[in-house]
This record gives sequence, structure tokens and C-alpha cells, in this order.
Amino acid sequence: MPQLHCLDLFTKIGGFHLAAQRNGHINTICTSEIDSYNVKFIERNLLLDNAGDIQNVAVPASPSS
Repeated sequence: MPQLHCLDLFTKIGGFHLAAQRNGHINTICTSEIDSYNVKFIERNLLLDNAGDIQNVAVPASPSS
């Protein structure tokens, strides 16, 4: 199975990221969280980059669209 890449939106404390990591086929590349407690938790425990507010996240269009 090919490796999938995930942008974890509304991350909270990273439940989806942890499940994806245990699955072994999904790689979380970035999170989007604004709650200060959750941001600190992500930085300390998940070691992922946080893009901050979802309103400021820009993802380029897929070449197939």
C-alpha cells in the first residue's frame, strides 16, 4: 500500500495522528490547531509543525483538478 500524506486539521491532542501513525500507511505532515493548551501538547509530544488557524492554511490545487 502506498504511503499517504495527511494535513491534520482541528488536531486537538492528536488522536487522528496517533491512529494514522499506528496504521503505518499515513504520514501526518502538519497540524492546524489554535487552542494554546493543545498547541503546547502537540509541540511537546507529537513533534509536528503547527500551521495555526485553519483560515490561514493554503494548499495548492492538485495537478489533476
